[in-house]
Amino acid sequence: MKLYFLRFFSLVLTFAVLTAVAPACAGPEEKAPETTMTPAAETTDNSGGDSLEARQLIEDSLPELDYGGSMFYTLSCDENIYDTAIYEEETGSALHDTVYKRDRAVEETLNIIFKHNQVNYADHETIITNSVLAGDDEYQLYLGQAIKACNLALNNYFLNWYDIGYIDFEKPWYNQNTNDALTIGGKCYLLLGSMSISSLGYTYCMFYNKDSATSYNIPDIYKSVNNGEWTYDKLWEYASSVYTDLNGNGITDKGDYFGLATRPGDLPTYMWSFDQKIVTVADDGSIGITFNSAKTSDIIDKLKRLYKENPGTSNTSDSLEYTGGFLFNGSMMFIKDEALFATGFIKDAISPGFLDYESDYGIIPYPKYDEAQKNYYTISDGSFGIMLAPVTVSDADMTGAVTEFCCSLAWKNVEPEYYDIALKYRGARDEESVAMLDLIVNSRTIDFAYLYDNWTGYAFSLTTLVENNTDFASYIASRENAAQKHYEKVVGFYFSAE
Repeated sequence: MKLYFLRFFSLVLTFAVLTAVAPACAGPEEKAPETTMTPAAETTDNSGGDSLEARQLIEDSLPELDYGGSMFYTLSCDENIYDTAIYEEETGSALHDTVYKRDRAVEETLNIIFKHNQVNYADHETIITNSVLAGDDEYQLYLGQAIKACNLALNNYFLNWYDIGYIDFEKPWYNQNTNDALTIGGKCYLLLGSMSISSLGYTYCMFYNKDSATSYNIPDIYKSVNNGEWTYDKLWEYASSVYTDLNGNGITDKGDYFGLATRPGDLPTYMWSFDQKIVTVADDGSIGITFNSAKTSDIIDKLKRLYKENPGTSNTSDSLEYTGGFLFNGSMMFIKDEALFATGFIKDAISPGFLDYESDYGIIPYPKYDEAQKNYYTISDGSFGIMLAPVTVSDADMTGAVTEFCCSLAWKNVEPEYYDIALKYRGARDEESVAMLDLIVNSRTIDFAYLYDNWTGYAFSLTTLVENNTDFASYIASRENAAQKHYEKVVGFYFSAE
């Protein structure tokens, strides 16, 4: 079925949301009931149904609220431009305008006035620290750069989201995989929801050229994914089989056609793609470092073969700059028609190079370790904005209500608009592609050890181990004491925090 409704998101869906939620009539002094929800034990299906239309049928559980025209201040990173609408009018950009209309809908329904501030990620730590230490109610919500925000959380700067009213963790606009992983000792200080469009954009994925796949007699990759057959072995096989010495010089170099274009910085993603976490935390707070295992050793060996020995793999740190970001080696080569598969971010698909790309392509998850692995998994790069409620807010429940409504509307309206652009529905992409994007986005998971790594643990070790051909046992021996102490410090904070 053609998704004609996507062209009308900016008008129809905003109107539907505004009319579905009755005008607020509760007084500003009304408080939300205490949230008693505990973290979900199982991953929630965030798809919301078999089509994007079904998203509109999922209602939030907010009561009628009226905050009397209160100002609501947010702070986010200027690299993550779609998390909040800093502009004061529509710009003509479909994605910008959908974020703008989301914020206007929240303002009208809850009777608040947004004031969004975006600063460089290098500055936001200092701004947050100074604001919290001053004890003022300067900001009601942060969308902090994830890895940097985690270090701030250890200073007791943020509230536990389970103590904030109106946040319904069971709703599909929250990523349950990640929020479960960031819940330790019954506390969750960092929340991932659909308001963080940057977390969608920074989701690791792979691209494949459908036209080239047909030319090289590669089976339908979407079918392979859906049948659970998209594995490391398949990636190795296809990457090797399509390599072509196009310039005929007898060596593997630029000018050839590759099966896989990638970069060293994408290597850590395979730990989660292959369902191998770094650390586990028991109910009593005890830590098990699962990185040091036979499976991790095998993963490293597999990746060394893929990155170092497969003739169809191009692995460099080359990049292509464009206004608003970079395309790294995988995506850069992909849009030059130099590779069948490429590693990248979902946000690459809305870059100028991809929007001008003429070949038919698909977006697929990273492969599984093997067919015995039940699910596909991926992560979002730590540059995305994660939601935090500062301890200085005077009305934490208002922060909860605004966050809940923003995430709800972002999931219903902004994410589909993002999909529309990424998959070029204005051209000829199919509905199967939307289902594949949903699969990828809903498969995001994370170790708390990734966001809290601070380059002290093992989260980024695969790059070192593979690129430098480092001996695994020696590497572990040199780092295990420092890593253990680091993880104990992080977990200890959660179990000791009030």
